[in-house]
Amino acid sequence: MIIKMKIYKNYFIMGILVSIMVVSIIGVFVLTPSLNLNGSIFKYNQPMQQYDDIGLKSANNGRIPLNYSSFYQNVTSLNRLFESIYFSVNVSGFKAANSTIMQISYQEIFFRNFSMSKFNDDEFEYTYTPEYDAKIGFYRVNFFIFNQTNYLLNTQTTYFNFTITSNYVSKIGSPNYIRRELADGEFKILNYGLHTFIWTFSIVDSNNESLQDTLFTLGSNVDYFFFELNDSFTESSKMYYVKITVTDTFYNEIKPIYLPFTLLNSIPQIIVNSVSFSDNNVKRNEDCTVSLNVTDGDKDIDTFPDNISVYIILQDSNGIKGSPLLMINNDDWTFNLTFSIAINKPIGIYQVIFEVHDQFDVNSSYITTLIVENNLPKIHGFIVNDLSIGQSISINYGEDIRFKFNVSDVENTIAFIIVQLLNERNEWYNISIRYSENIELIVRTVDLISGSWYIYLTVIDEDGGITTLTSDYGYAPKEIRIIPDVLNPILPWIGLVIGVIFGFLGGIALVYKYFKSKYKDPQELVSKKKKSKQQEIKPQPIKEEVKKEELEKKDSEQETTEKKPLQRKIKRRLK
Repeated sequence: MIIKMKIYKNYFIMGILVSIMVVSIIGVFVLTPSLNLNGSIFKYNQPMQQYDDIGLKSANNGRIPLNYSSFYQNVTSLNRLFESIYFSVNVSGFKAANSTIMQISYQEIFFRNFSMSKFNDDEFEYTYTPEYDAKIGFYRVNFFIFNQTNYLLNTQTTYFNFTITSNYVSKIGSPNYIRRELADGEFKILNYGLHTFIWTFSIVDSNNESLQDTLFTLGSNVDYFFFELNDSFTESSKMYYVKITVTDTFYNEIKPIYLPFTLLNSIPQIIVNSVSFSDNNVKRNEDCTVSLNVTDGDKDIDTFPDNISVYIILQDSNGIKGSPLLMINNDDWTFNLTFSIAINKPIGIYQVIFEVHDQFDVNSSYITTLIVENNLPKIHGFIVNDLSIGQSISINYGEDIRFKFNVSDVENTIAFIIVQLLNERNEWYNISIRYSENIELIVRTVDLISGSWYIYLTVIDEDGGITTLTSDYGYAPKEIRIIPDVLNPILPWIGLVIGVIFGFLGGIALVYKYFKSKYKDPQELVSKKKKSKQQEIKPQPIKEEVKKEELEKKDSEQETTEKKPLQRKIKRRLK
């Protein structure tokens, strides 16, 4: 029991620790976004509401708002560049006030912070002159009052306003130009009150008065200007400025206005009429060579041929793009490449996309088309009944005609073989077969007639390519002869004639026999009767005569027995 209580106690303590850790982590994530430990009170574009949370401490006795009566500004509206606005703040209502920051904001998107100057124990002042590029419109002013330890003493519930206007308009045609292009712009300014203005244009390489170099001047006191980006601009991908130097002749004040623009590297271009293919209709698996010329403006002073790269991208007839192919740089602004279309790619119209890049990654492109054709199947030959078609081939009627083919296709896509036979009567016999390796096609001669037949062979692949015997092997149809079986056609007639003859003779014999038995000669009948009677009355031989005949038989047998041993002796002697 004691052990269980200890276990529960440990679990309880662990639960409390975990809860504390979770709450701490949540607090860190909730509070951290409002902190900026690396902040600065002179931070540009810093919203005014955040000055209480950028590392500045709040006074322990709490903050109070700045009284409107403690603030002074000399104007509520002013022209940018030529006029100024004066601000002063009395901080006597704040204990141990040591410094003041003035923040000017524009539409809650633009913030500028200025450190005010102290001109007596309780007052700070600042004179603000809007820059030439200050936004025209309504501005808000806030003040941040701090003690010696940078504690913020006032709240931000008090703010003041002023408006910036302008008596001039200035603009340049484009923010980006390339070499050899013509840049233009305009500047218009109004005199007002005692202010009278004159101005001049010049091109400089910086907006810092102490560091800038003047490339050339354009003129003075005109509303419009233009100039060519020539070789005076020695650097590419660099920002230059149109400097408008405005002089207020009455107050003898000189103020600059800068219009920035960037000189881009000139865009490399493909000379379109230089693009050349070895063949505009290329077959799959065949080499095709393409060549072209490239120019980079008027030979940009920063770009050389070896800074240029040209790529080819082939987009097939199904819209699928291949990988970029890098062309060979001949280091004289010419490029070439030999490529081929894979056999598994579709036929049709391809888009050829050329992309040109320079060392600054400035690029351009050019698109043309290329027709990719099917490789037609080839007929190398065929044999008939194991005989070459170059021989004279004759086949007996009744035998089968066996065809074997020697055909090929680059893409290995042969689909069908068609055999067409044409005889002298202009009669056709057609037969087709699905192609496979070592296929044999059989034609029965019993389905044909004898005589000469001409063979027309056609091979079709899966892409619809058709090759015929007249367009490939031998360039002419081949001939075979079917020898007629001479006896077979007349055998029925021969049998019929022989049957008729035998039938006729048999009929004559039967008729002859019939009439002969029916109409016999009387004399023959009498003689036959006499002969039959004589045979019946024939006397029997006498016993003596019988004995004589037996003796004669015995004598003849003895003679034969005597002759036999003599023959054997003679044969032995002959041996």
